[in-house]
Amino acid sequence: MSKIIFTDCFNTIILRKESDKIVTYNWCEKLGEKYDIEPAVIYHFVSKYKFSLAIKNFFKIGDTEINFEKVIAEVANVLKKNISDFDVCAFKKDAIATYIEVESFSHYLNKKFVEKLKLFKAQGAKIYVLSDFYCGKEVLKIWFKNLGVADLFDDIFVSCDYMATKRSTRLYKKIVRQLNIRKKDITMFGDNRHADILCSKLVGIKSFRVQTEIKKAPKDFKKIIQFGSHYKKYAEIFERFGNNYNYSNHAFSLFLFIRRLYNELKKSDVKNVFFLSREGLFLKTLFDKYSEMRGGIKSHYLEVSRNALYRVVLKPLEEEDFTYFFKKIHKIDIYKFLNSLSFSEQEIEEVQAELKVNIKIKKRNLEKTETFKNLKNCFAFKKIYEAKRKEQEGVFDKYLKSFGVDFSKEGMNIVDVGWRGSMQDLLTTYLGPNIDVKGWYIGYLKIAFTRNFIDINQKSKKGLLFDMRKNKHLGNKCFEPMFLDYEQICRANRGSVYGYKINNDKVSVIYENKIDESKLHKKYILPLQDQIENKFSDLCKLEFKNLSIIEPITVLRHMDIYKKLSRNDINFYLNAINSHFDNFIAIGIPKGSNTLKRFAFNVAGFLLKIRYLRFSKKRIFKTFYKQIAEGKLYDL
Repeated sequence: MSKIIFTDCFNTIILRKESDKIVTYNWCEKLGEKYDIEPAVIYHFVSKYKFSLAIKNFFKIGDTEINFEKVIAEVANVLKKNISDFDVCAFKKDAIATYIEVESFSHYLNKKFVEKLKLFKAQGAKIYVLSDFYCGKEVLKIWFKNLGVADLFDDIFVSCDYMATKRSTRLYKKIVRQLNIRKKDITMFGDNRHADILCSKLVGIKSFRVQTEIKKAPKDFKKIIQFGSHYKKYAEIFERFGNNYNYSNHAFSLFLFIRRLYNELKKSDVKNVFFLSREGLFLKTLFDKYSEMRGGIKSHYLEVSRNALYRVVLKPLEEEDFTYFFKKIHKIDIYKFLNSLSFSEQEIEEVQAELKVNIKIKKRNLEKTETFKNLKNCFAFKKIYEAKRKEQEGVFDKYLKSFGVDFSKEGMNIVDVGWRGSMQDLLTTYLGPNIDVKGWYIGYLKIAFTRNFIDINQKSKKGLLFDMRKNKHLGNKCFEPMFLDYEQICRANRGSVYGYKINNDKVSVIYENKIDESKLHKKYILPLQDQIENKFSDLCKLEFKNLSIIEPITVLRHMDIYKKLSRNDINFYLNAINSHFDNFIAIGIPKGSNTLKRFAFNVAGFLLKIRYLRFSKKRIFKTFYKQIAEGKLYDL
């Protein structure tokens, strides 16, 4: 019998109920639960820094050993970049304590081998544990004590304490020198053919292999660490409702938008947020669902339209040049111009009687014509224009005050589907330069310098899913092509806001009533919105507050919508577009043959599939983790 016994620890003395990978993931789950972080994100960075530190040490000291505390420190630094109130010191302590607990829970003794060691001990042998492990001697002592075998060992030597491993033979050599013992007096026991058997023989130590069953990770483990522990639930949500209204899977992108919006508002310490236009009502519904879970931000629905706001911000006639109106319309007649200013038929007739011209002749660049100059000098026009301007300005001022928000202190934060933020510009003009108006949009397009118009508020406009000025945030190019989808999906069940009036000392909103929008909404849009809400609610239950895998998952699912475009989806979209009316600009495609439209959509779908081939899963996740590592995931 040998006088000195060297023995490995894991899969020799201590066995695990589960694979070491599963144990590590369980630890990530416990940490993720406490710090509200997706476990797959923690697992990714733990694996990444284990590898990178091992490579770094190989070139530095000639061995691939790592120290777990340094790995945790690296992970903590990354998390600190992305979470504003993150406590690095607390995380390090929790990580070590939680790991000891989770590992301990998975341990059980190799009783057969332990009995053999006890026999060697009784015969006078000294027993030493030599382990290639990233947690030090004190941690192994805790686990041995929990298993009731701490007194069995004369000492414990762990690779991370010496920055030398058995697999490089350096740990054997160091321990032999430290103990001042002869190699021929030592016998090594272990399960690993390379580190425990071959490497010990290379340094002149005889060895015996202890054969144990090593637990393997389940088949779906790769999917769990890539797509998160909820990956099956994400798939079930995506497949729900089948091919009918496949656009209900915009619930993923809308969830991502609301999540980013909430995080940005919270970061800016916003107390009140205003959702506006017809699309804002549905967005507010989704935001309230999400905010109820996270808490703290009050939402309001501001009923406005471009036309209504335009009338509110009109200046006295001698100062007004109608730039906002003419920047969009190049050819128009006096009749339609007056109609856009909410002149009634009787008022238009009064103006025409004084002008004595045919006011229904369209003219290009109307504002530069002699007829328009005469109109501005017309007494009837001046009188009616000024009365309407003051009335709308006064009523809208009362409408804003009804929300009970002090805009002079808080500023105004508005949310809309987006485009170029024209309503934000109008609100900025109305509130004045001393009140900051910030706009948060699903998408923000490139600025068009149309004629004399210049976007006055570019820096305070942000597209949260895509922004044509920036390509930094995840999925920017992926979400860009389907901007008009959100115009359809988020529609309200009423017409556009026409103006405001006072009834019984309360402000009421007047709507366009040229067509029954509620009937069309109930037929085409409401079923879709109900399905989106259903999926959105389930996504809320899977939410991780700080770092979530939903970012890359949403990009992938968004691409799948168009990769799996069905005939039902195309028919739905055509009907939705044909039922959409806007009183300021044309939305959708011109009326015509449905066959041609269907053909156009099939071609567009094919082109989108080709476009989305560039966005591989590997590339999307690589970008996602790169942005986290740089602390730029929400760099909008």
